[in-house]
Amino acid sequence: MEQRNDEPGIDLRHYAEVLWRKWWVIALATLLGLGAGAATLVLLPTQASATATVSLNLITSDPFDVSRPVSELIDPAGEAQVASSYAVAERAAAELGQEWDAADIRQATEVAGVADTAVLRITATSGSAQSAREIADASATAYLDYRSELAQSRIERRLEQSSQRLAELRDDLREVNERLAQVESGSAAAVQAESDRSLINLEIDSLTSQLATARGIDTNGGTVLNPAANGQVEYTPSTLLVLGTATVAGLGLGLLLAFLVHAIWPRVFSRYDVAANGGVESLGFIGRTNVAIAPRGDDLAVYREIRERVLAGGLIRDERGLLAVLPTYRHEVLGGVAVTLAHVLAQSGMHVTYVALRPDADEVSHVCDALNLAQVDATETGSHYVSRDLPGFSLFVPRHNPDDEPFSIAARQEIISRRAESLVVIAASREYGRSSRLAASRLADATVLLAARGGSTVTEVRQAAHDTASQGGDIVGTVLVHRRRRPEVTGRGGARSHRAANNPVVVGSEA
Repeated sequence: MEQRNDEPGIDLRHYAEVLWRKWWVIALATLLGLGAGAATLVLLPTQASATATVSLNLITSDPFDVSRPVSELIDPAGEAQVASSYAVAERAAAELGQEWDAADIRQATEVAGVADTAVLRITATSGSAQSAREIADASATAYLDYRSELAQSRIERRLEQSSQRLAELRDDLREVNERLAQVESGSAAAVQAESDRSLINLEIDSLTSQLATARGIDTNGGTVLNPAANGQVEYTPSTLLVLGTATVAGLGLGLLLAFLVHAIWPRVFSRYDVAANGGVESLGFIGRTNVAIAPRGDDLAVYREIRERVLAGGLIRDERGLLAVLPTYRHEVLGGVAVTLAHVLAQSGMHVTYVALRPDADEVSHVCDALNLAQVDATETGSHYVSRDLPGFSLFVPRHNPDDEPFSIAARQEIISRRAESLVVIAASREYGRSSRLAASRLADATVLLAARGGSTVTEVRQAAHDTASQGGDIVGTVLVHRRRRPEVTGRGGARSHRAANNPVVVGSEA
């Protein structure tokens, strides 16, 4: 069967998994945003805003004329300019007392008209709610008084001018009457005098009517509909708004940082990560507590599922050949998986030989005890062990010289001699170097990658997959292992490894 290397499509679940795995980044950014919002509230001064609403009266000689609405007869923009003028601010300052001046009140006040109405909103902002309310109410009262006084002043000037004109007309009328009394009735002069008197009387009647109308005009500027003292106070910055905005901003930043951290420091977590980086597919997951060389119960069931997926891959034909296991993480996490998998493969009725490339003495001893192995010979090339309980399983520990590479001549000879009649399993750890892993990939009929979930980087898995492909090897899939798993015996290599190879451990002498 050909290797399955189809590129995975876009899976939204992958992005959800990234966010789930990087929840701590999102939580941290959200908390930092919330903290920044709280710091902003502490550092920025709190301002209180109170609003007084006033209704404007239309100052006219005919207030009951409803041919046009009042809102169309009053200029809201002009009235807002008057309400925010320095003259009104001076009056409000005088009402509030010496602690306020006109400039401060004008700066603290904002006036806006309500659309399609004759209503103005006068808003005052100050450091306290009480002062904001006092400024708003004082400004509203001062504005209405000023508006009333302006109207009264205009009416008084008009009355004064009309009264002066009326006095002049009365003098003219007296003069015309005297002239009329001196001329002969019916003469041309008498006719002219009568005409002049009629015109003067008409103008006097008009002025008299205008004076009466002007004196009857209501100069009340308007009324305060809603005093600021009885209204609500708004605070800026708003605590809920600042904290909510900062929290949402932190959350958004956290989402971006989660993907950024994943991109900068990508780790293998899911089936998607395995498939997207050349690991073909996930064969199974070995949990944190699954550490025994000879697992039982649910732990053994995990290995059996992995075994069936490996065999179903079709790369191991006729139950013979070489299966290479390539760990992509530290041996103290992934140690023991390869030998356990080899033993479980033998439980299916196959003849399996596990070649331990460079174990140390403790590791060999523990494997022999756990799997009940007995040494059958110790030759110049190494030591052979067979299982008392499972005749199809054997272990070979090659002899090493100090200068030998992990993939030694003895190990290669053992593989060549046994792969034709049984399945040989080897594990080439990262600590053995890239050359040994390349050799394992080249000689193997099938390769299984081991990756620590959340520990192995996608670069490591991609590199192992690339090396295998470059050597002409085929990958069955990838086994994920919990990154905090700690095997019973991990092995440390080095001098003890050479001692184990040159002085084989004899186990089970009673056999």
